[in-house]
Amino acid sequence: MTRSPEDEPAADGTANILALQGGGPAAANAAALQNQYEAFPYPPKDGATESDGLRTGSPSHILEIDHYIYGGERNWTKPFRALVAGGGTGDAAIMLGQQCADIGCPAEIIYLDLSAASMAIARNRAQERGLNNIIFHQGSLLGVADYGWQPFDYIDCCGVLHHLASPENGLAALVSVLHPEGGLGLMLYGAFGRTGIYDVQEIMRGITAADEDQAAQLPLLRKLLDHLPASNRLVRNPGVPHDGNHPDAELVDKFLHPQDRAYTVPDIAALCADSGLKIASFAPAGRYDPATYLVDNTLRARFNGLGLLAKAALAERIAGNIAKHILYAVPSGRPNPRPGLQPNAIPVLKHSDGATLARKISADTAFQARFDDLTVVAAAPSLTAEIMRRIDNQTSLEDIYFDMVSDNPGLNWNGFIVQIRELYGALHGLLNAMFLRYENDGPPFKKQNPIP
Repeated sequence: MTRSPEDEPAADGTANILALQGGGPAAANAAALQNQYEAFPYPPKDGATESDGLRTGSPSHILEIDHYIYGGERNWTKPFRALVAGGGTGDAAIMLGQQCADIGCPAEIIYLDLSAASMAIARNRAQERGLNNIIFHQGSLLGVADYGWQPFDYIDCCGVLHHLASPENGLAALVSVLHPEGGLGLMLYGAFGRTGIYDVQEIMRGITAADEDQAAQLPLLRKLLDHLPASNRLVRNPGVPHDGNHPDAELVDKFLHPQDRAYTVPDIAALCADSGLKIASFAPAGRYDPATYLVDNTLRARFNGLGLLAKAALAERIAGNIAKHILYAVPSGRPNPRPGLQPNAIPVLKHSDGATLARKISADTAFQARFDDLTVVAAAPSLTAEIMRRIDNQTSLEDIYFDMVSDNPGLNWNGFIVQIRELYGALHGLLNAMFLRYENDGPPFKKQNPIP
């Protein structure tokens, strides 16, 4: 399944399913899944090369891992062990491997997938980049406890669990090899945003024979998609393309999948709790805040005092179009990360340096976040340009403030924090493009040289 993009095309961890071991219906289903991804490696990489640049996305961008899992305090000069559970054609493993190499982090990234065809593509991509920090392993997610691996600091599982016969068993297996201080980045299908997809799946099951493989069904699927009436629920869902002009692997994964389910926020919370996890945050966080969609103060006041999950559950119903839930989860017993906008917090930008962005800021600048078919706009606070040109990924909020006072004599700390809170709400909450770091023994985020 596709990894959520920010400033460039989406990068996937995988939709490849790691098969259940043993006999019975579950094993038969797992075999069908493996056959699909041998025939249709996913995500499709037709024509794509590593010279096109590093494709980044969520989950598993290293700045997100640092922020959501480690509260902005991890020392990235120390060894880092990651598992990409369902590596597909390699996007998550390549993204992690390249970013760790770029900052000099001694990383060991285990790529795990059942599909030899997908793994071959991922391996070739790593070789093309000259990455030697990725170890490739063909096998089952449910067997991770038997491979003799040491606990992982981080586990990526993007678009995988919702295809397993037992997502609960799959997540429990991953948690069994997670370091107590580590965490997971997950992507699970969203129930409301996938309106119409399951209708088409049912239609295809109703008009095809059991012995017709997915390749044989593709021409019929394309014809169906091109002839659906305007009243059809898929056609009426603007967030999901409904024509047949897409790569084979994409159509198969979406409409011909043998095992597929979608989740609501409460479903995900229950899934995590059953495995001893809690949700650290959804990403971007602002997409799961009702205030993002409702500007009326009377309505907003009704959400005051609600917790993360209660707000998120309401927000997904208000938005109505979340097709993929992206989240970070940590062991339930871990304390929550330190508070956010403290004086010693260091703002870090994901895609550019502050000075470059500051030159693009004008009096009428507004930040726009595209959530599928919905665009959300946030006004830039008045001091945005002055703040942005001082963000160099190593200067704290306190130091930024004192540097600004000489140019703004009437600016006090409270006024500054109001500006920062609005800016952070847009750049972090909506665009997922600003994160917070704290001084430690070896921060790797060099001045004006953020991780790509």
